[in-house]
Amino acid sequence: MNRLSVMSLGNRALVLLITLAVLFFGVVAALSAKRELFPEMSLPMVMVSAQYQGATPQVVEGQVTEPLEQALQGVEGIDTVTSTSSTGSTQIMAEFDYGRDQDALVRETQVAVDQIAPMLPDDVDTSVMAMSTDMMPVMLLAASSENLDQQAMASTIENVLIPELESVPGVRSANLTGLPADRVEVTPDEDELDKAGIGVQDLADALEASGLLMAGGTIDEDGRSLSVTTGDQLTDLGEIEDLWVRPSAGADPSAALPGAPPAPAPSPVQVSEIADVELVPEAATSIARLDGDPSVALMVMATPDGNTVEISEGVQKVLDEQSDLLGDDVSLSVVFDQAPFINDSITDMFEAGGYGLVASVIVILVFMLSIRSTLVVAVSIPVSVLVAFVGMQAFGFTLNMLTLAAITIAIGRVVDDSIVVLENIRRHMDYGKERMAAVKDGVREVATAVASSSFATIAVFLPLAFVGGMVGELFMPFAVTSSLALGGSLIVALTITPVLCYWFLRPAEVGDSTREEIERKAHEREMRSPMQRAYLPIIRWITTKRRTATVVTLAASVLVFVGTIALAANSQTDWLGEAEENTYTVVQELDPGTSLETADAEAVKVEEALAGMAWIDTYQVNIGGNPMMGGGSSQIDYTITADPDTDQIRNRDVLRDTFADLDTEYEPRLDSMGGMGGSGIEVQVTAEDQDTLAEAAGMVEDELRSIDGADDVTSGISASQPALEVHVDGEKAVEEGLSESMIGQTVSAAFNGRNVGTATIEDIRRDVVVLVQDAPQTVAELEELPITTPTGREIELADVAEVTEVQQPPELTRIDGVTSTTVTANPSASDLGAVSGEIMTALDGLDLPSGATASLGGVSQDQTEGFAQLGLAMLAAIVICYLIMVATFKSLLQPLMLLISIPFAATGSLALLLMTGTPVGAAALIGMLMLIGIVITNAIVLMDLINQNRAKGMELGEAIVEGARHRLRPILMTAVGTIAALIPMATGMAGGGAFVSAPVALVVIGGLITSTLLTLILVPVLYQLVEVRRLKREAKAEARRERRRARARAKAGANAASNGSASAATVGDVPEDRRDEGRRPRLPSWAAPSSQPENSSGCGPVRPPRSRVSMAAISSAVSSKSNTSMFETIREGVTDLGMTTRPCWRCQRSTTWAGDLPCRRAIATTSSWPSTAPCASGLQASVTTP
Repeated sequence: MNRLSVMSLGNRALVLLITLAVLFFGVVAALSAKRELFPEMSLPMVMVSAQYQGATPQVVEGQVTEPLEQALQGVEGIDTVTSTSSTGSTQIMAEFDYGRDQDALVRETQVAVDQIAPMLPDDVDTSVMAMSTDMMPVMLLAASSENLDQQAMASTIENVLIPELESVPGVRSANLTGLPADRVEVTPDEDELDKAGIGVQDLADALEASGLLMAGGTIDEDGRSLSVTTGDQLTDLGEIEDLWVRPSAGADPSAALPGAPPAPAPSPVQVSEIADVELVPEAATSIARLDGDPSVALMVMATPDGNTVEISEGVQKVLDEQSDLLGDDVSLSVVFDQAPFINDSITDMFEAGGYGLVASVIVILVFMLSIRSTLVVAVSIPVSVLVAFVGMQAFGFTLNMLTLAAITIAIGRVVDDSIVVLENIRRHMDYGKERMAAVKDGVREVATAVASSSFATIAVFLPLAFVGGMVGELFMPFAVTSSLALGGSLIVALTITPVLCYWFLRPAEVGDSTREEIERKAHEREMRSPMQRAYLPIIRWITTKRRTATVVTLAASVLVFVGTIALAANSQTDWLGEAEENTYTVVQELDPGTSLETADAEAVKVEEALAGMAWIDTYQVNIGGNPMMGGGSSQIDYTITADPDTDQIRNRDVLRDTFADLDTEYEPRLDSMGGMGGSGIEVQVTAEDQDTLAEAAGMVEDELRSIDGADDVTSGISASQPALEVHVDGEKAVEEGLSESMIGQTVSAAFNGRNVGTATIEDIRRDVVVLVQDAPQTVAELEELPITTPTGREIELADVAEVTEVQQPPELTRIDGVTSTTVTANPSASDLGAVSGEIMTALDGLDLPSGATASLGGVSQDQTEGFAQLGLAMLAAIVICYLIMVATFKSLLQPLMLLISIPFAATGSLALLLMTGTPVGAAALIGMLMLIGIVITNAIVLMDLINQNRAKGMELGEAIVEGARHRLRPILMTAVGTIAALIPMATGMAGGGAFVSAPVALVVIGGLITSTLLTLILVPVLYQLVEVRRLKREAKAEARRERRRARARAKAGANAASNGSASAATVGDVPEDRRDEGRRPRLPSWAAPSSQPENSSGCGPVRPPRSRVSMAAISSAVSSKSNTSMFETIREGVTDLGMTTRPCWRCQRSTTWAGDLPCRRAIATTSSWPSTAPCASGLQASVTTP
């Protein structure tokens, strides 16, 4: 990494140009980024729908739903299959594992449905569609009028407004909903039919066979290819009236007089002669009102690549431009629009990030007391952030709540690397070094540590790639964006910061003083600073009172660890939190079969309460189903838009209290809308049959209502409603030539008419229906329903079937093939875990009917699985950080000292969450994951400097004191600067994004407070404890080796004495410069040992006398040399003093100068002349210079 800095310093102009380019492209990327509320997610869900007109829920379940479910179970990766069978239709939701390609899932599901299709009833129509966020409208408008009826208002909107809306870039369609559709009704005149000799069947057949376009082929003539099409589309009511109807048979022979010839066959007639043709609205099945006035809904759908904010702005522009054309009679209001909330949230987060940046810069200025130094560091923040924006565009990420939260959180962290580099460079300049040398030396000392700490902080996000489910999909952009910003900060710290330091920082004025004197004065100034005056007594106490400091520190650490466990046990838990959007939905469930008039009366009560709340901007009611969320005929949906400047949590509480006081049997419940997360709890109830399921669900619902922390309890099972069933007698029907299907079609046509096709009237395709007869109004009229047999005989329904009244559920739900339903509740407090625990205890105590089960699911299950996955991710992050530190320190033991401090960092995080009432959720756990990398950042820099001091020859205590003292300011600066930058996010200034950024910020702030204390106190204690034990072990090992050498020498001397003087030469006879020959390289001639003996044996273990050469003389001689090689400088310096070389007095092997001076190998590894230095062969043995 140091090479990168050296290259940057050698190419300063290029670094400037690259920086300007990054700034330009970063700004462009930020301004052009697509804005959304949440990241784009591919939901692994596929919806299979099937229509079976006229079939009861039981028939649909048995003949359609079950075969489709079995087919879907064969699709690879299927997780859950949930089906809902209702009258005439079924919907099956297939959920797959996250990470699967949605297009592939749709194809595989379609293949499975096509394979089972031949086994379904003939009249069943199926469809397969992918579930995605694109299915939800980006805007919902409501149109109301005091003067126009709904049809006239809808016609004005369709002709004037919708074409303009669909021309807005990014808009896929704009559709009116909640408006009864018109249809063409053909009402036969019975008298005219009899006169013309034509039956209703003849009329229906004629209409069904008309208005069709049929392709006939092509004709090639005169070089042209002409396509042939037969038929005309029906585009006008008059064209339908002009159609000709021909009787299906001749005249009845009995109609002629006796002896007369047969009567002629009836002539064809036109429809207008035998029936009335009208365009009439279908019967209303729902009612919609906006602020109390009748309304229709207008949904604006976006294309997959549409920009929500740009679409909203375009639609608002169209509404302003078209308001004059719509006139005063039509009033349009925005009921739902994500764009303002997105814009406000993004603006708030940008402001919070800006405040954080300013706060961080102020902290740096206070610590550095230099505008130049502050500006150098301040530049790193916007450059790193803009690097993240460029990376986001490269990865295709949008600007949303999660990516912006990552950037705002990173603002406090990206400055750390630059602070460490800048502070070290400035310290070297204060020592009087030349500018370029100071920059290079300053970067070289910290480059490895800074890179390792940044890699560790980035690497903690790697395990998120293996976290599945929504959390993995949701927070992956957060992790990548944070990594981009942190990676950018590392590059900035090692390239741009050194160049800026070279340009803007000034070295200390040397004058007539020597560099040693300047360095000494700088050290004195540092030690007089308030921070060091407060810290030095503590760190010196740690190193001098080693045993006491170790016991006290470790005892305090144990107490803190116990406190951490206690805090974790008492912490509230949540999952994804809840975005404070200003749009709410309220659902009011009525009894099945409730009439539209009764439902309307209930809705009026709620509307009157809503009208009295001043903080509500608009409210819309949909009786009979919500156009956005669906719903049945017995459901009322309210969409409420609140003033965005009000307290949204308080607003929801006010609504709950108001609904509880309403004089109604059906209490409305608050639902969630448009937000990510929420804290809904689901209890999944299963049983063997519908009756048992209803009983078990009722017991679970009652139990949940008795729990104080559970609000808005509702059951997914619908009460049975009365219905009429027509049971066909198969034997009698066959005798009459009828089938069950033919009888069912006749009954359906009696109520709904016979659909004979479509006609394009006023450019809208409308159904054409022949009204066979008036719909039966009583059971008796139904039993008397006339049915025409294939032979032409007319019989009554009662002749071939029995009509009975039964109680049946309006819909049947199955989960993975088991009859099921869901009971839901919302926790009144933010402690999802506590409420879930109470519900689990309550469920365990329930005595459910035989065959019934109840299990906790929904968001509670997501929380349990997510916590487990994120816990494993944190363990994996710790392992990754350990590997990085092992590579940095070349030691297996030292990284463990830093890992021990990680659990203690959680103390501050949990304490701050508890004090602020913030639950531990997914966002807080992501903050914990980040904290793992942040905690070891400062510790890595501190320990790296201590190791460098040890390599320079400092004894253990001095190395710890000097390392901790020099790293005090950068550690405090980075910690306080990061905390200051995160305070705006922690206090909720991020607006709508606070549900993500606030927990992360609180966790990091609390963890930084405790981890900073751990770094400055616990890490030195652990380092000293481990190193002292290691030195003792090595000293014992060296003593053992010395004893073995002594015994070997004694044995060699004894052997020499016994062999006599004529034996082989002794060790003393061998030239000293050849003793190690064959075992190690020969020393150069200048480093050869002196021939002057130290004692009688030449180089024995006796300590030689001290040299008379003073340390000042050696320092002066060394400083007078200009050699780049420090070892060469020392050699030439001591040679000028006439000093001789000799073996080290301690180890007898390495060459040293002037007696007690450090040996050659020890000097070669030092960067400055120490007062003490270790012997080369045993670093634990120190020799003292004169």
